[in-house]
Amino acid sequence: MALGATSRDVIRLVLGRTLRLMTIGMIFGLASGWAIAHTMRSFLFQTSALDPLTYLIGIGLLALCGLVASYVPAQHAVAIDPVAVLKRD
Repeated sequence: MALGATSRDVIRLVLGRTLRLMTIGMIFGLASGWAIAHTMRSFLFQTSALDPLTYLIGIGLLALCGLVASYVPAQHAVAIDPVAVLKRD
């Protein structure tokens, strides 16, 4: 904000970086989940180890939590007056 960025730019930057990290994490999570699916089959009851609905719900909930967890601090950062912060001792 002190360098001329608007509040929309700051929020877009924070959410963009968050989405990039979440995408990488989801790719590795899906790959490891599919890799250990054969081991988990004996522990599961009335569901498949490769149930796509379970994976989609898990990814959706984690993505929602990640976006909220990054949006709230971004909103707080945007609300601060940069001139007052720079003048502060």
